[in-house]
Amino acid sequence: LPEEDRETLRDIALSHSEVHAIHDVRSRLSGITPFIQLHVEMDPNLPLHRAHEIADEVEEEVKAAFPGAEVIIHQDPVGFEKDPAFP
Repeated sequence: LPEEDRETLRDIALSHSEVHAIHDVRSRLSGITPFIQLHVEMDPNLPLHRAHEIADEVEEEVKAAFPGAEVIIHQDPVGFEKDPAFP
């Protein structure tokens, strides 16, 4: 995605007070369909159902900003670091 679109994604996600950061933003085009994937970082003590609701809200807002896009939002606790043994 162009930097302007990446900023739009960041603005959408961070408009939710429970979202502290985003990372691993990925996008690709398959035919005419854009695919957008990003990870949102939230408080690790947030109930799972609430984290899921927030991710759904972000997903719908991203779809509205990028009509026709297939969107995947992954939820991570703030400060999450991948285990290098499982890339």
